[in-house]
Amino acid sequence: GAPRHSYFAWQVRDNGNGTVTKLDNNPAPDGDIYFAAALLCASGRWGNGSWPLNYRQEANYILQGMLRVEQWNGGGQPDGVTNMFNSYNQVVFVPQNGANFFTDPSYHLPAFFEYFARYADQDNSRWWTITSASRDYLLPRTSGYSATPNPNGSTGLSPDYAYFDGTAADPWGQGKDRFTFDAWRVSANIAVDYMWWGNNWAFHKNINTRTLNFFHSQGITNGNPNYGREYTLSGSLVSPGRDGGLTAMNAAAALTSTNSNAWVFVDNLWYWGVPTGQYRYYDGCLYMLGLLQ
Repeated sequence: GAPRHSYFAWQVRDNGNGTVTKLDNNPAPDGDIYFAAALLCASGRWGNGSWPLNYRQEANYILQGMLRVEQWNGGGQPDGVTNMFNSYNQVVFVPQNGANFFTDPSYHLPAFFEYFARYADQDNSRWWTITSASRDYLLPRTSGYSATPNPNGSTGLSPDYAYFDGTAADPWGQGKDRFTFDAWRVSANIAVDYMWWGNNWAFHKNINTRTLNFFHSQGITNGNPNYGREYTLSGSLVSPGRDGGLTAMNAAAALTSTNSNAWVFVDNLWYWGVPTGQYRYYDGCLYMLGLLQ
């Protein structure tokens, strides 16, 4: 309901009795984007029944909300709620005043945006514009690539957060101007875009080949990755330790790599165990997506 309308709360607690408690009212935009894409896929595969199985209707409602929440709220921003995509046609970090002045590069999902442009029931021209803006943001340079001096020219590493001009952002002093957990997904997102829509797009291949060359240079022993979890954009190690989530995303990135070392990243995922432990939710999701890709 108003003022967030179609938006999903990004985090809830299961109360164990068939109900949930919202831990944060705001959405994580990549989640809503995935939901809409999944519903459109379901519509194409199984057709549409009556609610709640009218997948296409539900997908279009979510897509409309991403672009129209402020309109639905009478042109204002009650409770600080904003549209999910701004006037630059870029996805914001959170559609909420105070968290909408930068973006998360891993929320740039041009494969899905082109899907919306082709198959949504409305706003197709806007979705094409968003698709182009997202590719311009990610691919010729990746986030941070336009900065002077260029911090990631040799690594291709993206930061977790970045401003709309591509320079790294760390608005709350959390080290999010580095390559950390969200940024693991950027190379995989580029690979999916290439696999769905690419026509020998050299810039997709160039960016992921550069990134995998960097990780290969960090060391792979007996087929196992030795590279760490977190790096500065220029490639200095911040946090050591192997991680299945990053292993999975690098395997997906190998779909676009032109180097023979790509196969070692695929093998790394294939022989990695199913994630366990406290943080298996995130690693497990990336593991599943990597295997699917």
